[in-house]
Amino acid sequence: LTSPLQRTLQTTALIFPGHPGVHIRECLRERRTGLPCDERQPALQIRSRPSFAFMSSFNLVALDATGASSAEDEIGHIDELEDRAAVRRRTTQLVDLLRDFQEDAAICVVTHKGFLRELERGPLGRTEATEFGNCEVRVYEVAITESGKFTSELLYSAFEQ
Repeated sequence: LTSPLQRTLQTTALIFPGHPGVHIRECLRERRTGLPCDERQPALQIRSRPSFAFMSSFNLVALDATGASSAEDEIGHIDELEDRAAVRRRTTQLVDLLRDFQEDAAICVVTHKGFLRELERGPLGRTEATEFGNCEVRVYEVAITESGKFTSELLYSAFEQ
């Protein structure tokens, strides 16, 4: 799963070249700051790049087809700047996505520091988690119980123990 912003698409293309299971998801984007680097390109433009063409972008195509601009998220907020609380609410969409991928043994999420911070401090329950460093990798074991409860355990971090 990857964010639709250029920097994460490039990282994903380098790490998983041609992998058939890469899905681009709008909900994984960085916090909306009003800066151009925090907005995505239209889905057709993303798909036209040979290095991104193998990635599943149906989610973005559907958003664009409904008239949603790159400044509209899956909840329908248009051109709104986001604070940390709004990003934390958006992290619950990833939890819902993980339920859809429960059969997979491992899932890689390529996203941004601001999103990851709110994911850790929110749904993952690590309220004192430190900021992610540039290109930092943290590995979690995540489980969703039959009752729908979400649990996680940090297995690896180069900077935290």
